Amino acid sequence: MISGLLHSKASETTWHTEHAGRLAQSPVDHAVIYLDRMMKDGVRPNAVTVSVLVDAFGRHNPPRISEAKSLVEQLVNQTIISANNNKVMSALITVCGQDGDIQGALDAFQQLKRPDLIAINSFLTACARCGKDKMALRTFQHYFNTNKSNSGLQPDLISFSVILASQLQKCSTEGMYQASKFYNWMRQLDVSPDKPLVDL
Repeated sequence: MISGLLHSKASETTWHTEHAGRLAQSPVDHAVIYLDRMMKDGVRPNAVTVSVLVDAFGRHNPPRISEAKSLVEQLVNQTIISANNNKVMSALITVCGQDGDIQGALDAFQQLKRPDLIAINSFLTACARCGKDKMALRTFQHYFNTNKSNSGLQPDLISFSVILASQLQKCSTEGMYQASKFYNWMRQLDVSPDKPLVDL
C-alpha cells in the first residue's frame, strides 16, 4: 500500500519534470496530447504545466488564445487548478496581451484575489501593448501607491519600464510629465535602471 503511494507521487513528479520541458518545446498539438495522456494516467497538471501550455498556445502562429482560455476555464471548472493561481493567470494575461485581447487579459487579472508582482507586471504589459496606458497607470497607482494600497508590493524595474515606455510613446506633454514623475519615484525607491531603460 505504501509503495503504491510512493509510486503515485514519484509518477506525478516524473510526469511534471519530464514533460514540462517537452510541453515548452513541442508544437501545441503535441502538448495537448501530453496533457491528455497525463490526465488519463491520473496525474493532475500543476500550475507550471498549465502555464507552459497556455504560453505554447500564445506562441503558436497564429496564436490560439481562445483555446488557451478554454483550457484554463475547463481546468478551473474541474477544480484541477484554482482561478486564483497567479502563475497560470499571469501566463493567460501575457498571451492575451500579446494578441491584443485586453478584455481577456482584464478578465484573467480580475480572477486574482491577491495578484503577485509578476501578475501585475503581466497586466501592465498587456495594457501597454494594447494601447491602454490610462488603464496601466490606474493599475500601477492602485497596487503600488503606498498611500492607498495595502498590497505590500513594490514596483520593480519591469513595472517602471512598462509605465515609462507607455508614457514616453505618447509623445505628449502629459506623457513626458507622467514619465518624469514615475522616473523620480523609481529613483526614490532605489530601483536602478538598466541600459534599455536609459536608452528610452
